[in-house]
Amino acid sequence: MRVWDRSVAITRLSVGLVRKAPQMAVFPILAGASSFALVTALFVPALVVEILAQLNPVGIVLLQLPLLFVTYFGLAFVSTFSNVCVVYTTKTELSGERAGFFATLWFAMTKVHLIAGWCVVSATVGMVLRGIEELAERSGLAGKLFLFVLRVVLATAWAIMTIFVIPSMVYRGHGPIAALRDSLATVEATWGEGIVRFYGVGLVGLVCAVPFFLAGMGAMFTTQVWWVSLPLLLVAVGGLAVVIAVFNLLSTVWQTVLYDYATTRRVPEGVDDHVLEAAFSPAWSRTAL
Repeated sequence: MRVWDRSVAITRLSVGLVRKAPQMAVFPILAGASSFALVTALFVPALVVEILAQLNPVGIVLLQLPLLFVTYFGLAFVSTFSNVCVVYTTKTELSGERAGFFATLWFAMTKVHLIAGWCVVSATVGMVLRGIEELAERSGLAGKLFLFVLRVVLATAWAIMTIFVIPSMVYRGHGPIAALRDSLATVEATWGEGIVRFYGVGLVGLVCAVPFFLAGMGAMFTTQVWWVSLPLLLVAVGGLAVVIAVFNLLSTVWQTVLYDYATTRRVPEGVDDHVLEAAFSPAWSRTAL
């Protein structure tokens, strides 16, 4: 199966599961609203700290770091809580049962301690990556290039390592470290499709995003004609936001399907088992492209 055919098959599988449990689409919407509220609530403190930084650039770091950590932690918590709900709903659907909206919320609430623990780890990594960015800004050309590459490599490695962390928390009740180890083991077992979020639904998502990228470019080239550029800009921003939200949801569903198959070898009803079996084929990563 070629890259595009596999991507379409993965997307169809994920969309099918969302159709069976459409309530899972509500969780990313709530997460988006919560993230916006959090950023809004932190805007004034961040502005005050920034003003103070102009007066005392050295001492104010003691205020900037905690505020930055709280921001990273808060955004990670909202996102992780939402994804736990999506993974639990998908897991329940795969088992042939139904997950009610409030039952799913209650399940996520019982995992708050695990979510918070993971968000501490995630926020810490985010702080380290941010530190590398700031160090790059103060470095020479060679230093900028080296640190930019380093950050990209570390961020990509972290994204791959943590693909199955949330499914591990939901399925096995693992804490942050155990979930990370389990995620790594599952990535190794699903090397061809474990990295999949980058080639799976993401490829179809990229194609869906193209018209909105073009609309954004059109807005840039028609800035002098506001009655043309403004609608194009709104279409571009709104469309990209929807595409990102939808395909992030589908990606989370697909990761859950993969993890479920890795731990139970259960093939969802109506799904071509070759799509899942190929994910665990040693030759998959060498021949899929």
